[in-house]
Amino acid sequence: MWNRSITALLVALAAATPAQSETTVGIVVNQRTDVLALSAYEMFKFEPQLVRIAAGESVTFMNSMADHTVHSIPQIWPEGAPEVHIDHQPETSFEFAEPGVYGITCARHGQYGMVMLVLVGDPGPEQLDAAADKIGTTRLTPDARKELKSLFEAAVQGE
Repeated sequence: MWNRSITALLVALAAATPAQSETTVGIVVNQRTDVLALSAYEMFKFEPQLVRIAAGESVTFMNSMADHTVHSIPQIWPEGAPEVHIDHQPETSFEFAEPGVYGITCARHGQYGMVMLVLVGDPGPEQLDAAADKIGTTRLTPDARKELKSLFEAAVQGE
């Protein structure tokens, strides 16, 4: 009797746990909150922060819940490409159709350096440098600008 109860409970839990969507392919980016971090700058991050994909591929953003969001940084976004605005979604995919350099921030935690880059296609050093030069024109905080600059440096080094 006890074994049947445990089995029934496990079956119920498995049914209640959302399964990974079979249509989710490509890169998955999680929005992390590390409650053990020593500072807000270390607490809020996209993982990974630097993504390389081909034009037409999608990135799946996880955990855009509560205060986590996914928003374009207009100054670091290809002209004419559709912008991303994701709020209150546990899992949402966004297709990056155009080659280029895409800057993304969390509207709430960007002030603590929660930013990321999506490199679509194969942007060369000139294109990366041109996009990096626009960091100073953004409305980002100094911490976010510093983090974005380090992501551009990693991109140029091929990391």
